[in-house]
Amino acid sequence: MGGFLSVLQTFLVLVLVIFLAHISLRLLNRYMIKQNNIIKVWEKTSVSTNSSLGIVEVSGKYYLMSFTQKDNKILKELDPEEIEELLSEKEISMDIRENGIYKKINNEIEKRKRS
Repeated sequence: MGGFLSVLQTFLVLVLVIFLAHISLRLLNRYMIKQNNIIKVWEKTSVSTNSSLGIVEVSGKYYLMSFTQKDNKILKELDPEEIEELLSEKEISMDIRENGIYKKINNEIEKRKRS
């Protein structure tokens, strides 16, 4: 009987720990989502199966970054004008241009020019 109570007690403690971990992770996730407004990944393109290039905005500055399984590196800091030029050179269908990344970046650039 003592062995059964010990197993039952261990099981109940395990369920309690899992429940508390679940609640803690949900609260932490809400906090992290609210605090992560300064970093935006505007576009990410796969180069190979384990690497990609991306345009990332961090605190109003734009960077061309490489992403691999081992590390992430900033390759170049981009000016908003460079981003506009890169996107204007890129051939995008009208549907994507109206609803996609081009419009979002273009709107951000226009906002900053007005400020």
